[in-house]
Amino acid sequence: MGTQTSRLKLLKPDVTDNVNVLSQLNANYDSIDAAIGTFICTSTTHPTGTNRFQGQIIFETDTLRSYIWTGGGWTRIQTDQDFGTVKRDTDDLTTFTNTTTMTNDTQLFVVLGAGNIYTVDTTIHVSGPTAADFKMNWTFSGTLNYSARSVFGPHASVADDTNMTAIINYASALATAIPYGTDGGHVSVIRESLYLDVNTAGVLQLMGAQVTANVSTTAMTKSSRFNWNRVQ
Repeated sequence: MGTQTSRLKLLKPDVTDNVNVLSQLNANYDSIDAAIGTFICTSTTHPTGTNRFQGQIIFETDTLRSYIWTGGGWTRIQTDQDFGTVKRDTDDLTTFTNTTTMTNDTQLFVVLGAGNIYTVDTTIHVSGPTAADFKMNWTFSGTLNYSARSVFGPHASVADDTNMTAIINYASALATAIPYGTDGGHVSVIRESLYLDVNTAGVLQLMGAQVTANVSTTAMTKSSRFNWNRVQ
């Protein structure tokens, strides 16, 4: 009795089976042809059910993003590029409520290639209650020969961000959670600059949380973004 291939579910006839050229062999060939290359779709027309398979790559023409089917969901693909901008979706808002646990931002990350040097310039817009404030850091899944991080933003100890003194630091480690101030009535602007000498490739990931847990929401707005540029 015939079996099926694991990914495309194509018929593998047994040596004793009678094979129908039209409905079996030709159908297999059509399935292989359709699976070759990247599947072009939109963000609302992903392949579903048996029309998707593990390892399938799709490209959304409305968002210009690529995803891969892992068997349990679609995972966004970030590629190693020389320069670019990562920004939040226009309809999205990252929020932190009653938590001081650092959490990965779902969109502010990028793959950095091995043997390259990058600069990363970041602008983060955050709103939230005075009692909570906001903190952020970075992780990198690869290894670095050298890194430098400078930070500039409203100080967490000052309540009114229209008169805040700035926290300025030119020697912060990527993993250090820098606290920034929020005052409940304005949007705080945070600027960070990174210099990264990459040894082995990895994902640069921005993380955030409240400084002090508060039931009122601290929100990183849709205008938050960073630019990266390979300088060597």
